[in-house]
Amino acid sequence: MSRAVRIGCIGVGAWGSNVLRAFQATDGCEVRWACDANPAVLTVWERQNHLQLTADVTELLDDASVDAVVIATNARSHAAL
Repeated sequence: MSRAVRIGCIGVGAWGSNVLRAFQATDGCEVRWACDANPAVLTVWERQNHLQLTADVTELLDDASVDAVVIATNARSHAAL
């Protein structure tokens, strides 16, 4: 059996929270990071102790164990991220 794809999600507000939950429910995926510029949004995910939370996108991107990153922010921010 192959190991799960380890995922970080940038933007876990309205749409991003749906994306994050979809990956959590998908066999073969392991969501490791939730990243959002709004700390209040991150508090929703605090009880899921397997998730690392950050408001700093570089912290997520610097984690070499992450295999894939999902950007679920407004379209204007995608290029910069």
